[in-house]
Amino acid sequence: MLDRAETAKFVCVLANIPRPEPAQLVVQRFGAVVAGSGAVPWLLLEEGGAEHPGVSDFLRQMVASDYGASSVRSYALALLRWLRFLRAVGVQWDRAGREDTRDFVLWMRAAAPARPASRGRPGASAHTG
Repeated sequence: MLDRAETAKFVCVLANIPRPEPAQLVVQRFGAVVAGSGAVPWLLLEEGGAEHPGVSDFLRQMVASDYGASSVRSYALALLRWLRFLRAVGVQWDRAGREDTRDFVLWMRAAAPARPASRGRPGASAHTG
């Protein structure tokens, strides 16, 4: 039996419907990267507030391999972008393939660059997710 993502790909192939152009994708915001309270300094939380199991395992491995907290945070934020992209194209994180990676890179290149908040300006705030 096909899952939702596989069904969507199967239908697109059968109906000859092209995948949306990566630059045209609307990627919804969900989840967040938050400070951890245990051995892992940063966590990726899903919509319901639970840790994402695959990402948590990866971040724990990074900590065990002596990566610094800032590197763990950077990877967590990048993985959050990846998960948001995958949801936009209807692919489960553990089913992503080469085509998804290619389209993610194209989407990232087309996206407007984020502007970091100014630390000296009143009312400016940092955002992690």
